[in-house]
Amino acid sequence: MTKQRFADKVFIITGAAGGIGYSIAEMAAREGASIVFSDLKEGIGKQARDKLRKLNPAVDFLPIDMTIQENAQDLVDFTVNKYGRVDVLINNAGVLGVKGAIHNIEDISSFKKVLDCNVMTMVYCSHYVVNQMLKQTSESAIVNIASIAGMIGFPGNIAYGTSKHAVIGLTKCMALDYATKGIRVNSVSPGVIQTPMLDAGIDRVNENRKASGKEPVLPNHLLSPQNRVAAPAEVANAVLFLASDKASHITGVNLPVDGGFTT
Repeated sequence: MTKQRFADKVFIITGAAGGIGYSIAEMAAREGASIVFSDLKEGIGKQARDKLRKLNPAVDFLPIDMTIQENAQDLVDFTVNKYGRVDVLINNAGVLGVKGAIHNIEDISSFKKVLDCNVMTMVYCSHYVVNQMLKQTSESAIVNIASIAGMIGFPGNIAYGTSKHAVIGLTKCMALDYATKGIRVNSVSPGVIQTPMLDAGIDRVNENRKASGKEPVLPNHLLSPQNRVAAPAEVANAVLFLASDKASHITGVNLPVDGGFTT
């Protein structure tokens, strides 16, 4: 029998109650990983945990707000106390957040909330996870979920775009800091993916198109030269490749999963 890719590996995944995060957790669970995941949505998170435990009983869920630094420490402490280590961190928690250009954001603090969720959660989790990984002797991996909005600009999405550019910068700097320490750090930038965030994103694009006198776009016409919307599993495949030993000489990379849009 072929050894499962993540047998004996311990994962922390943030924001994994649904969408891309859940797809990553599902694939990792099928391949033998022990998983601790977090999400703000307690009810949906418990349902996700129960489904994942049918694939692999070594799955735990913490319903916590990752924008609070102490919660990130609690998540890591829980994982280490139960499993003794952390081999892979998937920083996935994120929000689309406030829309608009910089001049018409009515509540400027809402910009900060996007940065807190999309960037500071990664900073907090990475801080505590890396401190744990440095104590270990085996190779470790961190994968940050960025976005094509972190590679190019999108009108009306300044908070989200700014946050995802920061994620890619964070990834590159961390990769160099720990290149000789056995910790690889990469990011994945999804394009248009069939998740609950998709409809909100399309509405936002169309608001800007309407203001410019342009016709609205439909999901299957948006952004991808492949002329289709991707499934969360297609992103999860890329994330788990970068988390696996098959990517042992890959660090500091931002991998677009966008059907060729940013080519």
